[in-house]
Amino acid sequence: MVGVTAGLAIGWAGAGWTVTAQEAFQAGSAALTVGDATQAAQAFREALRLNPKLPAAWRGLGIALGRQGQWAAAAEAQAQATTLQPNYAAGWVMRGWAVHKTGQHGEAIRFLQRAAHLDPQNLEAYNALGVVYLFADRPRPAEASTRQALRLDPQNGTAYYNLGLSLDRQGRFAEAVAAQSQAQRFEPRNPHPLLAQAVSYLALHQRPQAEAAFQAAGRLQARYQTRAGLQTLTEAGFSQAQIQRLAVIGRP
Repeated sequence: MVGVTAGLAIGWAGAGWTVTAQEAFQAGSAALTVGDATQAAQAFREALRLNPKLPAAWRGLGIALGRQGQWAAAAEAQAQATTLQPNYAAGWVMRGWAVHKTGQHGEAIRFLQRAAHLDPQNLEAYNALGVVYLFADRPRPAEASTRQALRLDPQNGTAYYNLGLSLDRQGRFAEAVAAQSQAQRFEPRNPHPLLAQAVSYLALHQRPQAEAAFQAAGRLQARYQTRAGLQTLTEAGFSQAQIQRLAVIGRP
């Protein structure tokens, strides 16, 4: 079924097929499922040509554009979706994340707070808020958001990771180490909690533990053993101060 539906996304333009908006939407969803963002965007645009008031197609288009790195266009698509369906919390999460990726963290926070207001049980909203507050250098509300995420899902590794980063930025280094241990427990193949833990160990002047965590992260992702690789950690929520602290044990 996925293969047949995905074929619609590829073939209608040249073959002269007639499809409905719903069929085009399904084609876009199928293309997203198999990782083809380009064909997904084409299919969602066709769905919207046929029915511009289809909020799910605007959301799908936003996702497809985001996967292509076109975050400003993605944010515009998600804005259309929330205008058409203003009480759908997940739509505000998607809009907030797209806006965050354009660097507009304050506006992203406002949209994510709207999502949490609409659905206080929305785990994605609180996890996203935790991330965006870190990018906005607001560690205390980042901590509050991630603790709310953990109340909803006590085994959420992402929330523990963001919690650890926020605690470290507040100078609560031992608590940060403990939070990253929990993140590692639930996401054992993710090098970021190990690197974050190494940062906090260094602040505690526990260099052997920091080096052990750093080396363990390197076994998962070798690029983080170099200073050039460490600079990419800003994408994972690290501050420049945290990266600089970690760089003392990274290779040139």
